[in-house]
Amino acid sequence: MIMNKIQLMGGVRIDAIDILKFLAALLITNSHMNGLYPPKFEALATGGALGDSCFFFCSGFLLIQSRGGDFFNWYKRRVNRIFPTLFAIAIVSIVAFGKNPAFKSVILSENAWFVQAILVFYAAFWFVKRFLSDKMWGVITAVGIISLIWFAFFWDKSVSVFMVGTYLRWPLFFCVMLIGAITAKNYRQGIQHKLMISFLFFILLMGLFYGYQILEKKKMMLCNYEIVIAPILFLAVYELFWICSNERVVSFYRKKGIYAVVFFISSLCFEIYLSQHYLFPIGKSLIRLFPLNIIICFVLIVGVAYIVKVLGNFISQTFKSDNYEWKKMVKIP
Repeated sequence: MIMNKIQLMGGVRIDAIDILKFLAALLITNSHMNGLYPPKFEALATGGALGDSCFFFCSGFLLIQSRGGDFFNWYKRRVNRIFPTLFAIAIVSIVAFGKNPAFKSVILSENAWFVQAILVFYAAFWFVKRFLSDKMWGVITAVGIISLIWFAFFWDKSVSVFMVGTYLRWPLFFCVMLIGAITAKNYRQGIQHKLMISFLFFILLMGLFYGYQILEKKKMMLCNYEIVIAPILFLAVYELFWICSNERVVSFYRKKGIYAVVFFISSLCFEIYLSQHYLFPIGKSLIRLFPLNIIICFVLIVGVAYIVKVLGNFISQTFKSDNYEWKKMVKIP
């Protein structure tokens, strides 16, 4: 049996989390590529809700196992990993792409909702981890009830819950983060779900999730109940984790060439999110090469993301009293 070996407290790496972060990077990027697809194929630029959910699931899975401590020091460690990268993307946007954004736009613009959510979630997660670690399902239930009340009485039903710029999805994604944490707490090496059953169940769940969204475009009354598909998405991500944990999937992932590519991209998930919008114009200009333009654009995004990662490491090390560790600076992760 291949051992699922993302760092745990015991120093063991969970391959399923690497694979899930890789899928998150692909799905999130693809969902923003609608301008890179010809009009008749634009529906393929999807997967954002699933990709975001995968990312937050992985975050919760790892955070629950992170070192404890008081709130300010714990939060500082999280922020110290984010802000050097934000400074790096601001520098790259100016030097490489001729943009001149105010730094606050890197955090406060609509495209930066992901960063905003992470900063809020980190703070909320500490309190749950510290005081409600054994009552996470209760927290999820409470957040779910609040979200349901918000949707039922205060939400504009003509706007999708999962649309960019909406805030109702924030508590929903926080629930996904907590589900990731619960999964990590109960995770044991060697536990397997049957691959075919998990795969078919995942396909069924995603069919329900996207099928409902397709139907509500034809029958507007369904928009009044859209929030019911959120638990379906949560369950799909959970099932996808077990698919990625299966020894046959892990065995395929551990093949030398595949491992190098998947691990590299998964380690740049956050940087890929920050970098992608600067490269989309290139992909759009090459639309006549479709679908090759999608691949070219994604490769360029990954390349820029790596530069952002290295520059972020340089900035981070610059503000420390230790000597520069050049090898560590360019190493992934």
